[in-house]
Order: sequence, then C-alpha cells, then structure tokens
Amino acid sequence: MFNISNLINEKPYNFSSGQKKKILLIQALLHNPKLLILDEPAANLDPTARYELFSFLKKINQEENISILISSHNLSEIDKYVDSLTLIHKGKILYSGVKTKNLEDIFYEKVIAN
Repeated sequence: MFNISNLINEKPYNFSSGQKKKILLIQALLHNPKLLILDEPAANLDPTARYELFSFLKKINQEENISILISSHNLSEIDKYVDSLTLIHKGKILYSGVKTKNLEDIFYEKVIAN
C-alpha cells in the first residue's frame, strides 16, 4: 500500500507532500491506535494515492476495528467511505449521527437551505 521502499536513501526534505503523508500515517499506525484523527488526509495526493489511502483506511477500520475521524472539505470524496458523521459549520454541530443519505445532501439540508 505505502510503496515507500524507494525512499530509504532519500533525505526527508526531498519528499513530496504525498510521501510525507504516507510516512506520518505509518508513524501513527506503529502504536496500534484505537482511534486515528486525520485532518484533510487526501490533500495534495494524486487520484490513485487518494483511492489507495481511503481504501486502506476503510480496511483498517473494518479489520483492525480502528475508529477514524476525518476532517475534510471534500464531501463527495469521502462519502463512500464513511458510515457516520458530525457536520460542524462555523463552530456549531449541525448534525451528528449515522449517514442516512449522501454527505452533500446533508450539507445542503443543514447549511445551505437554512
């Protein structure tokens, strides 16, 4: 999944944003956490890396029972991977619970339509 063996002799300051994110995720997983908190984890990743990242997160959530909190502004990107959510807008929780419809519809209902 991580495909970083080619970086073993590289200097970290030469790493791309995506490579740095992979290293940070590996570091976070070394301690077998029960909870991962990720802020915009797919930012600056190419489409393939984004798909691999979210597929991996879904897998560890299901197989390792790791809860994952993701902060993201890209609702359509994370929609197929989340089963519950908390929608925060301007510092206020507008919705928290199980995802019953797509995230953009929930956002429209709770933020734009009000």
